[in-house]
Amino acid sequence: MSLWGMDKTRQYWADWLRVLVILTLIIYHTSLTFSALGSTYIYREIDSSEVLLFLLLTAPLDNFFMAALFFVAGYAAFFALRKRTSGEFAHERAIRLMIPVGFATFMLIPIQVYFKYLHEGHKGSFFFFLSSYFPSGIFTYGWGHFWFLFYLYVFSMVCLPLFNHWKRTPESLLKISSFLAKRINFLIPLAFIAIADAVLRPMFMNSKYILWGDWANVVLYLSFFILGFIFSSDEQLQQKVFNWRIPAICIATCCLIVIIRLYYLDATEQYQPAWHTWLWSSLKGLYECSMIVALAGFFHTYLNKESKAIKYLSKASFSYYVWHFLPVTFMTWLVLKKDWHPYLQFLIIIIFSYAFIFLVHELIENRLLTALKRLWHR
Repeated sequence: MSLWGMDKTRQYWADWLRVLVILTLIIYHTSLTFSALGSTYIYREIDSSEVLLFLLLTAPLDNFFMAALFFVAGYAAFFALRKRTSGEFAHERAIRLMIPVGFATFMLIPIQVYFKYLHEGHKGSFFFFLSSYFPSGIFTYGWGHFWFLFYLYVFSMVCLPLFNHWKRTPESLLKISSFLAKRINFLIPLAFIAIADAVLRPMFMNSKYILWGDWANVVLYLSFFILGFIFSSDEQLQQKVFNWRIPAICIATCCLIVIIRLYYLDATEQYQPAWHTWLWSSLKGLYECSMIVALAGFFHTYLNKESKAIKYLSKASFSYYVWHFLPVTFMTWLVLKKDWHPYLQFLIIIIFSYAFIFLVHELIENRLLTALKRLWHR
């Protein structure tokens, strides 16, 4: 039977992997404020004895979760092309991905940058700020955390001819997946990803996410996107990977211990030796590959079943992704005015941020927009 005609039930483990990553974005981006590692809008200096907790939250997520999102996106692309023509697939991706990118670039990101300016002591109303933000601010801050959607759209369009070729000639895709399912051949693409990241990451430390020149991230995320597509096509390959969850979590844990140590040294010492970057980049690729294998295996074993929780969270996760940075930035600007302990500040920021997004999703998207759609279709 053609791979494209297989009757495959929904893979809830993949939904859980995507949801897990998105739900931790609030914790991750808030932690960046207190760890000073990574890209966020507002930072706070804290004592070296207090930074470790935030590094324990930042390091495990920072080094794998975007790779996991691209892997799951590639996994989902296989099923999307089963139901759509290439034209329908391209149209759906443009609507679902690029409209939010445009909305964020011109509407959402300026608001977040405005709170950064206020925190840095700038005065003036938001509308006065906008007069100076456009157009220079767009080139500086771009699409913010929506870079993922932009990259995903570009990857989807670039890979569409390849995916269509595999759809027209499923035996060619079957040859690849069957080869990877033999012995430990699935480690070959993972080894390529780990080595490529180790080599490219120190040379292309780009935080602008504009594709051109961002070769470390492009190679990494594009590889996971294609690998996710191949992985979805073969149940034998999936089972082989799932069975490696124990060795994978052990490897990931060992890598993470060293990575956290490097993060701590970089956060507490002014001098950062060059070998820190090379060692981190060498471990990062191995860690993210191991974590994706481990979480996919554990989630498939224990969470691959329908539930009310995953049904709700799967629908809500995109809203959480779109809106999460707005309350985080606003609450960070507000809370840092108070001379409170950083742990208390962190806790208040994440509690109110989760509450804000829940209300936005429930009151605006679930109820208001649903009511408007019903009126429109009458």
